Amino acid sequence: MKTTITSKDILIAEKHGNSFSELMRKYSMSEDQLEESIRKLFPSRRASNLINTFRKNDKKREDTMKKSRTSKQQDIQMSTKTSQNIPVVPEAIIVADEINDDNVDDLVATVEEVFAEHSKTYLEALQEKESSLIESLSEAERELEKLYGIRAEVTQKVQSLTAEVRELKATIEQKVSEVGELRDYSAEVRSQIVTSELDVAAIKKELLETQAAIKQVTITVLADGWFKFEPEDVKIPHVEVSDEELSVASAKFALDSRYGKLTFNGTRQLITLDKMIQELRKEHTNIEVQFEDDVLGGAWTAWKQD
Repeated sequence: MKTTITSKDILIAEKHGNSFSELMRKYSMSEDQLEESIRKLFPSRRASNLINTFRKNDKKREDTMKKSRTSKQQDIQMSTKTSQNIPVVPEAIIVADEINDDNVDDLVATVEEVFAEHSKTYLEALQEKESSLIESLSEAERELEKLYGIRAEVTQKVQSLTAEVRELKATIEQKVSEVGELRDYSAEVRSQIVTSELDVAAIKKELLETQAAIKQVTITVLADGWFKFEPEDVKIPHVEVSDEELSVASAKFALDSRYGKLTFNGTRQLITLDKMIQELRKEHTNIEVQFEDDVLGGAWTAWKQD
């Protein structure tokens, strides 16, 4: 039994008409867990549509089971009524004060007469029942033959209409418009297409955002004071360093021996780099920084450790 569920599993379940309870059993999930998983794997509207579809399938299966149980109960009741129509041979009670050679023949004759009478009654009842069943069977067979004839007629009409539709391709739209059920189904399909198109657009947007977030951005701090970005299509953020920020940072770095021979321009470059990284993190999570100048690299490491 699978313990995890993917978007592919859910789409296959939708195609095969599975119900919500079937998915719960298959993936060992509670009702809340399954609903949460579907909403995580699909956009909001698509997830709601899928959940409603699976719950409707549950309702259909429940209605089918109720009909099946009702049918079985009716069969049992009919069987009980039929068995009650068969008469039961009552017991014959024969009383004799004493059995001897003089009356034994009379007793035997009496017993044979009683059983013959009851056997005749029971046989007649069975014969009447047999006659009734034969009549019912004949009537049922006639009704079945009638239904066979109707089915053959309908089948012939369907085949004829199918052939006509194939031959009259030029007028197919007019014929479809005359069938109300097909028109309603076509409208439903169009609605589903619109929903699917919106879902696809949402998924594409989410995919692009996800790919942008996981794409590694490498910033190389050049020795000449410039920056190099990879990949080249990364949108370079525009940032500015105020004189006040530069003065505060320069004073701090000058008092700390770890920053070595960091120049005024180097200080500006480090502050600029920090601001660009902050902007890039709004769209990218994987950012790597490398330095051509070891002094700048060491100063950056010391700054970030603080």
